[in-house]
Formats: sequence, C-alpha cells, structure tokens
Amino acid sequence: MIRTYTGIPDWPRLRTRYQAYWRGDVTDGGLPVHIQNPRPPALRPAPEPWMTEASERKYLDPERLYALKAWHRTAWNWHADLFPYEIPTYGPNTFAGFCGGKVVFGENTVWHEPVISSVEEFPELRFDPGNRYWKALEESLDYAASELSGTLHVGLPDFGGPTDWISSFMGTENFLIACVESPDRVRDFALCLARECNWAFDLARARIAPVCDGSVNWMPVWHPGILGTVQDDMAVNFSPDFVAS
Repeated sequence: MIRTYTGIPDWPRLRTRYQAYWRGDVTDGGLPVHIQNPRPPALRPAPEPWMTEASERKYLDPERLYALKAWHRTAWNWHADLFPYEIPTYGPNTFAGFCGGKVVFGENTVWHEPVISSVEEFPELRFDPGNRYWKALEESLDYAASELSGTLHVGLPDFGGPTDWISSFMGTENFLIACVESPDRVRDFALCLARECNWAFDLARARIAPVCDGSVNWMPVWHPGILGTVQDDMAVNFSPDFVAS
C-alpha cells in the first residue's frame, strides 16, 4: 500500500526512485543519492535540560525518546533522496539488553557492561520477551505507530549484530580470547542469538507494519518489502588470515 507522509511531501517520487534502485534500474536522473551537511549551531533549538542528562527515563519513555530524536535531527540538513524517519530503539546493540545484558544509560548514548566472563556462561543469556527493556521497546513501537503514523516513516529497530552482543556480554578482551580458545562455541552462540534476534525482529515488525509503507532502518535506505542490515562491528578485530584458519 502506498502511503503518504506529511513530513515527506515528495514521498511518491522518492519511493519510485528507490524501487528502481532495487530493480537495478536508473530513473529520474540517476541512482538514489544521500547528501547531508551540519546545521549551524545558532540555527538549532536549544535542548531541554533533561535532554543532556544521563537518565534512563529519556531513553525508555517513548514521548521523551522521540522528542530527543527529533532534537538530534535538527543537527543536520538532509538533501537529495534522504527523508525523515524515526527508529524506535533507544541505542546501539539493544538486543544485548533483551538477553540479560546490563544496560548503561549515558548522556549521549547507551552501552552495555559485561555480565559474564567465560563461554561456560553462554546458556544463561537468551532472548526474553518478558525482559523490561524489550517491554520498553514494545511501548516505543506502539507509540510510534500511534503518534507518528502519516507524519514520518517509522523504521525497523536497530538490534546490532551477534558478535557485538557477545562482546558486550563478556567484555571485548574476554570475547577476543574466547574466539581464539573456543571458536566453535562462540560461533554456535552467535548463530543461536541470530535466530532469536530474527524472532524478535518479526515480533517488532508486526507492531509497526500496519502503518508503514515498506521498510527502512538506520541506514537509511527504503525497501518495498522487509529490510534488514547485516552488521558486525567486532569483525574489524580479525584479519583475513585468522578467519581463513
């Protein structure tokens, strides 16, 4: 279903351009182009005091989270084929928190502190639909579906990648040691988490699909169907020689 968005007045044209891209075609002057430049600070609204605090509430309360995201968006001018959208997650690698990771809420971002130290503890960490952080994401998704529908595109959650989650659970040093000493166990755990994340992804998508036209995630690239991004930041720690061995 083709939807309209008051915050994206040229959406029909953009939609056509992205569709052509996925077909391997070129239309309307070329492939989609993303251009952004910083907005001068003097032209930005001042943040509300709570926006600069290190507090859990500003990330887990949906109304505050989206107000914060809207303020962050004022830092940039977007041109060409970029378009306004919102991602419902409160920070990077959030899936780690849904599996028992220890979430830390900072002034400008969210991260996870280690909760285990060895591969022996892997079975303790699994996706839990009753987890308080997952429940907060569900509230965020429902809020976006209700309050942003027809205004901006609601994006799919950014969960992160399996080895990034494991490094969050263990700490980077312990993770890298485990990759050398127990690579099979790390691989199996990563694949297990990936399967559980796919389950969580489907649960999350179902909550916003009725108000969305296709899919967009953090990149931001629009797709007429279901869009996921393969990502693995921890891979920068491994040389091709190590992977080949």
